[in-house]
Amino acid sequence: MQRDDRPKSAGFYSQQGLKRIVSTEKERDECIKVIQSRALKGNRRYVFSYKLYRRARTLNQNRFYWAVLMAIQQQTGNDRMYMHQYFKTIFLGTFEWELFGKKYEIIPSTTTLNVKQFEEYLNHVLDFCDEHDIDVARPDSQYYDHFITQYGEER
Repeated sequence: MQRDDRPKSAGFYSQQGLKRIVSTEKERDECIKVIQSRALKGNRRYVFSYKLYRRARTLNQNRFYWAVLMAIQQQTGNDRMYMHQYFKTIFLGTFEWELFGKKYEIIPSTTTLNVKQFEEYLNHVLDFCDEHDIDVARPDSQYYDHFITQYGEER
């Protein structure tokens, strides 16, 4: 089957391959047909991945988080990057990693959090701001747009 003969609804084609989010049996079957239609070439090896989809945090969540960090920096004098590390440590915890016989304390990344997990993380940060009288406007506030304009663009 030539590339143009493949089912068009089966996903996004690129030089790197096929990526498709499926939620029905029909969509899954279309993906299987596409995989079966691809010829294995010589000694080349291929990767097939099938995993549960989880939506990563949104750009708006990320922009708001960094605006909050900037507000903390400007209102307290504490560097936003250090605050970012501090929040990750207290709200995500740490884990130990052994490398070449030496143990290291690792702080997880917020980039691995999905939308719901990042929302929970943000709520902890906002609670921290409330406890320390740091003025931040929440997304449902009438002052949110002004807050983002004031604190949100510099990184």
